[in-house]
Amino acid sequence: MFNQGFLVAVSNPKALIFFAAFLPQFMAPGVLYPVQLAVFGGTFVVVEIVYELLLAVMAQRIAPWLTRHGRWFNRAAGVTFVGIGAALTTASR
Repeated sequence: MFNQGFLVAVSNPKALIFFAAFLPQFMAPGVLYPVQLAVFGGTFVVVEIVYELLLAVMAQRIAPWLTRHGRWFNRAAGVTFVGIGAALTTASR
């Protein structure tokens, strides 16, 4: 699973385009580009791992509640999204 997820993440064209557009703004002219890329990439990896672990811990904590109240939660979320969609249809620029 890890290898499959890694392959999908590395080959994701949206992520590649985002980093190609976002990172050059923060590159310093006098510093080696591979070093800067390693620092930026390492920072992104650390932040992403912490974020994903936090999501996993929170999902594990709310799993028992969702098994009891999942149907009502899904209905409430559905009503919320329908309401947001209805509000967007009446919104103007």
